[in-house]
Amino acid sequence: MRLIKTAGKVAVLYKVLPDSPLEAKVNECEERLKVAQIDYTGDGSSESQAAKGSDRPVSDRPVSDRPVSNRLTTEQLRQKVYSSSQLLAEAEEELRESGAEDNKNRKAARWIVDLCRTNGGCYIKVGQHLANLDYLLPQEFIEELRVLYNDNPVSEFKHIKSLIENELGSSPHDLFSDFREKPLASASLAQVHVARLKESGRLVALKVQHPSVKRTGHGDIFALTKIIRFVERNFVEFKFGWLVDEIAPQLYKELDFVNEAENGRRAKELLEEKFKGRVVVPEVLEKYSSERVLCMSFEEGFCSTDLKEIEKNELSKTDCAKLISQVFCHQVFNTGFVHCDPHPANVMLRRGEGGKPVVVLVDHGLYKTLPADFRVTYCDFWVSIVTADIPLMKETCAKMNVGKMFPLLAAMVTARPFDEVLDRRRSGLLGLGGSKKADKERKERKDRRRKKREGKKKGLDESADAAMLRGYAVRFMGEILKLLEDVPRELPLLLKMNDCLRHIDHALGQDKNSNLEVCAKWASGGKLKAILEDKRKGLLQRMRAYVNHWLLLLRVKVLFGFLLRS
Repeated sequence: MRLIKTAGKVAVLYKVLPDSPLEAKVNECEERLKVAQIDYTGDGSSESQAAKGSDRPVSDRPVSDRPVSNRLTTEQLRQKVYSSSQLLAEAEEELRESGAEDNKNRKAARWIVDLCRTNGGCYIKVGQHLANLDYLLPQEFIEELRVLYNDNPVSEFKHIKSLIENELGSSPHDLFSDFREKPLASASLAQVHVARLKESGRLVALKVQHPSVKRTGHGDIFALTKIIRFVERNFVEFKFGWLVDEIAPQLYKELDFVNEAENGRRAKELLEEKFKGRVVVPEVLEKYSSERVLCMSFEEGFCSTDLKEIEKNELSKTDCAKLISQVFCHQVFNTGFVHCDPHPANVMLRRGEGGKPVVVLVDHGLYKTLPADFRVTYCDFWVSIVTADIPLMKETCAKMNVGKMFPLLAAMVTARPFDEVLDRRRSGLLGLGGSKKADKERKERKDRRRKKREGKKKGLDESADAAMLRGYAVRFMGEILKLLEDVPRELPLLLKMNDCLRHIDHALGQDKNSNLEVCAKWASGGKLKAILEDKRKGLLQRMRAYVNHWLLLLRVKVLFGFLLRS
């Protein structure tokens, strides 16, 4: 009933009540951005591009081939998009600074947060995932929903005590020499208590499932699915059913802590072997664990986006971001055993030897094992994005049932417009030399970046990028949903993981190119590893793979060295 009531309130808010003057201004700027993006990229559809015999945007074709209204230079069209994004960012900032009464987005977001916190369980899971969609949702939703990472409802101790007795056969005070009744943290499905073992005095973290979750989980998923389907049928612009489709089957796995314990043991073996001393996965203590209680070694750490703690521990934000990217790239491109819920509270940091960051990875309930063939294909796909190899991109996307929508998948994976890939392809950046035209375009990009850095002083640069991405996402939402229906089921979870990691990178103030560089290197290494492990490959093929790998690393170094300097 609370779900129905909240959905009704949100529907009335957006469909019945009039917009405030500030909201009308934002809507006008959104429409202006939409027109600018269409002028620059065409209608963006794969079918349109195929019909015109080109995979390039309108701006990549000769000026004479464009409509008369669009006969502007590539740079003029691109600048039109950027200036429209800036105007939208300014309007959104003005709206955010207004009171909640004048801001439908903030009001609706607070209702949704209240619903998630009151109903708990899978509702909080959905809210946490929405909080990572920076490029899709208005900033007010992101700001309000992020409280669900750490500030979750706490189950009363009497219920926790009863559950532990049922699962482990004794009360927590009989099992441990010390048991802190106040939880250290509370998450969507469980809360964590600190205890001390009787036999050794060792501190442990006891993760105890919220007693109500197992009882209400199936009903919550059913209710959420029905309401969201109803809203989708009646509000064409609402397209978030895919979120429930992805979370529902995974939630049941996350409710089984035996599964989480096995995931944790395997992740510990694979990660700590590769990142000796730089990654810690808590050790599982089977004696005090069951299907709804999980006992682990207690590991110190703080949230990966806690900038005050990072500064207090004198850690480099760049080193932190790079290590986190390397950890997940190793999982995706090398081992194929992937943690798919790396929101900031699950990826913790602490200071290690020599002042270097150490990643403490927790909450191993949601993992995906990538088939070997898919992993190699995904490696090739990332290489094709970074090197702007369009034929390779088409080939890998065909294997993933994406077909002509390969530009859309590239944009979804990187959260950048596909024209940036084409920009790199045209500019000659991937070779060791370049034409006069490429030199001119490099100078133009450098000037734009200088202007954008000046814009950062006003706090508008990143907001403009986010506004631009949301504009593309809204335009292509129908194609996004179709793509998610057709691709291998591993891909949506990887996209969810990308959303989480992108949020961490953004919070740590990292340049988008730095993450692409890490992914390119590890994707190439993953492809090399797969070839070397394939016993069917001969010596010549292995030698060729080595040479191609090192040549790619050289090209990536040249490319990103230039991008980061400029």
